[in-house]
Amino acid sequence: MTNRDALYTPNAIAEKLVATVDEALDLLKESTYNSQAPLSSPDTPASLLEQCLQLCAQVEAVEPAPVRTIHHFACTGGTLIAKCIAAMPNTQVISEVEPFSLIPTSGEPLFAPTDIITLLRQSSRGASLQLIESLFLNNLNLINQDTTKRGQRLVLRDHAHSHYCTGRRVSKSRNLRQTVSSAFSALSIVTVRHPLDSYLSLKVNDWMHFLPAELDEYCARYLRFLRDHSDLPVIKYEEFVEAPL
Repeated sequence: MTNRDALYTPNAIAEKLVATVDEALDLLKESTYNSQAPLSSPDTPASLLEQCLQLCAQVEAVEPAPVRTIHHFACTGGTLIAKCIAAMPNTQVISEVEPFSLIPTSGEPLFAPTDIITLLRQSSRGASLQLIESLFLNNLNLINQDTTKRGQRLVLRDHAHSHYCTGRRVSKSRNLRQTVSSAFSALSIVTVRHPLDSYLSLKVNDWMHFLPAELDEYCARYLRFLRDHSDLPVIKYEEFVEAPL
């Protein structure tokens, strides 16, 4: 065996590891001695391992942060605003969230192997609104806990178009803000754009999913949306693009 090979035997590696840990402990003791503070106290574990475990426990004990939610109609500048928020540090944005959305409402079943809610809806027995809501809230809880541990803020951008602008009438299920607020502390805002501009954009994009597909009907649904969120701060898209900061 060469001298080089001897350096990589299990015993040599173990001895090197022990020596490294002992050296780190000596440095810690020396630093603590020089600062005239004891290495351990009733509140400070004696070993580095115990200190690491305590730090991990503190992270586990952190209360999840509030869930931020943004609410707006389609074609009102929501994508631009959400992208600006997503570019901020320590921010996790999930876009176009609506657990009860029925878009698309017809056609062949979707291929969605990772989406358990969609698969349940398309299954032979379907799924109740109560089950869908429970699945959504359970998933949101896991996501929010993980986001908090990472030192990030969770932001949900809703898909209000599914709730307010699909079919012959506004959905009777709870909207996203009501659903989230039923289980979490929530911080929410509304963003708006001149309804004539957003209505014309809907026509250009062929997103007229409500009936009758007329401006008066669109405005009536917009007013319903605003009433349902009347207690929230409102940001105008036109003012945002003038002064995004």
